[in-house]
Amino acid sequence: MRTNKRRILSGFAVIGATIGCGTGLAVATGTFSTPSPAPTAQAVPQQLVDHFAIFRSGPSTEAEAAASALRNFASGANEQFGLNVALARRAANSKSLPFWVVPGTAGICIFRGDTGSGVCTSIANAMAGNLQLAVGSTVFGLAPDGNPAVAVHNADGSTEKVAVQQNAYVIEHPGAKSVDVVDGSGNVQSIEVP
Repeated sequence: MRTNKRRILSGFAVIGATIGCGTGLAVATGTFSTPSPAPTAQAVPQQLVDHFAIFRSGPSTEAEAAASALRNFASGANEQFGLNVALARRAANSKSLPFWVVPGTAGICIFRGDTGSGVCTSIANAMAGNLQLAVGSTVFGLAPDGNPAVAVHNADGSTEKVAVQQNAYVIEHPGAKSVDVVDGSGNVQSIEVP
């Protein structure tokens, strides 16, 4: 993939840490790469079809009704992820709180039309089970095939199972700290809740 080089003349990151009476400061300068725009997906990438059952059915008939909101959301991420809202799927779940899953050539997004909230990540992160959107105390997530349920670890030390339907799950309470998800390779990953 070709990258455009962008020189950051005075780019810096500040990390403040107080240890006893001391404070630390770190400054980083240099050349950073910005990825080239991804081409728009003309079909759902095979990697997503192979690992997410939601993409093995046709686009939702409701996609047209949500197309405007999806386009507004996707316009910001489209260049980086190559999104195509015409390929979006409506993710049903056991909590009756649907959300949209929008595929692209270089990534995938989940989006809540009623709140206008969404989040995107790379296909590799999604296959690792690392795609979650927090809206208030509700967390919407996408898990690869092989997850009939996810294990939710709560702040109080308890663990509960949450059903996965069409790769989608919803956690509707505050206090969830992490989720155990089986990734696309069959390994259990513990993902922090946003």
